[in-house]
Amino acid sequence: YEGKWENDHMNGQGTYIWSSGKKYVGQWVNGSRTGKGIVYYSDGSRFEGYFANGIREGAGVEYYPNAGPGDIVKREGEWKNGKRYGFFREYYYSGGRWSGRNVNGKKSGDWYYKHPDGSIADKKKYR
Repeated sequence: YEGKWENDHMNGQGTYIWSSGKKYVGQWVNGSRTGKGIVYYSDGSRFEGYFANGIREGAGVEYYPNAGPGDIVKREGEWKNGKRYGFFREYYYSGGRWSGRNVNGKKSGDWYYKHPDGSIADKKKYR
């Protein structure tokens, strides 16, 4: 860990690197990732957003820079208790995107696919 220590805990802005290569750069409160931060993963992907007590909480964006055809390159939305929750957009390598709601980490209700020009191409219903 590199950053501020207070009362024997990581507090304030800091960077922590796990042995797996995962790295967190952001805010800490009493030794827990809390506030705005970025997690970098060893596969090149990253999450930029908010944390509470070490888990994703609130607005955030996942980036997948090594994505190929048919893959998601970016996913943005809200997290609650570490799970996707609320309105989300998933952007694809092709330039199209799916948008809809998540509940407890799973797609729920109507999801719509839009082409890069914005025209709606498909609709899926999730329960």
